[in-house]
Amino acid sequence: MWKCNNCNELNWESSTVCHKCASNVKKNVIASLPIEFEETKAAAEQGDAKAQTELARFYVEEQEFEEAAKWFDKALKQERADAEQGEASAQYRFGIRYAEGNRVVQDYVEAVKWLRKAAEQGHADAQFRLAVCFSTGDGVERNMVEAVKWVRKAAEQGDAMAQSNLGICYSKGDGVKQDFVEAAKWTRKAAEQGDTTAQYNLGLSYRWGRGVEKNYEEAYAWWNLASMSLASETERNSAKKRDELEKEMSPQQIGDAQKRSTELRAQVEAKAVG
Repeated sequence: MWKCNNCNELNWESSTVCHKCASNVKKNVIASLPIEFEETKAAAEQGDAKAQTELARFYVEEQEFEEAAKWFDKALKQERADAEQGEASAQYRFGIRYAEGNRVVQDYVEAVKWLRKAAEQGHADAQFRLAVCFSTGDGVERNMVEAVKWVRKAAEQGDAMAQSNLGICYSKGDGVKQDFVEAAKWTRKAAEQGDTTAQYNLGLSYRWGRGVEKNYEEAYAWWNLASMSLASETERNSAKKRDELEKEMSPQQIGDAQKRSTELRAQVEAKAVG
């Protein structure tokens, strides 16, 4: 594609003149645009706030900052309008804007206001972020009972991070009565979706027999699964725990644990695809 020097409009490479202003002066040729660019641009022009933001980011990458600013502004205005009309996804995005100070003055109170509106409509991501606000006291008085209430709602909708955090709450007795069985239940749900923190914590449950029957092979298998890339501190800690446990295991147990880890990995990957 190429960009018109006169009006900055994007045109297909096969075009000899700009479809918008009929100029034939090319500003620069863009070699590799995403295939979905035209669809994104069309959606943005029709008032889709998410598409407007994506289009603005594209212009930033092309160093067309004036055009990017224009679309960022359009997205902000459209997002506010959608949020005020009760659209849950827009309310969530608007809440995140205020939490991060993204093209608005950072304001956690406003963030909580919009996140709550979306959460009350059943938006799982908003429910989880609202729970985070209650757990940290950002924009609202810290209240772990409320945090657990909202993280549970997100967990029940299948949000892996919420499930993992709900498991931690039960394990620590934070905002809810301590219950290792419930902790293991929710941690397993998240672990089976590939959450490495949950996989690490589930390994601890099996290592010490908290909420589940003590099982070194299962502990090893979950830690081995969580340490596949060693990219994060959790993954490195999982590898460390696995290696420490290995010293207490027989060759037969280690072989069985490695086989089990392969099975778990296949199950997690299948669930991700499904």
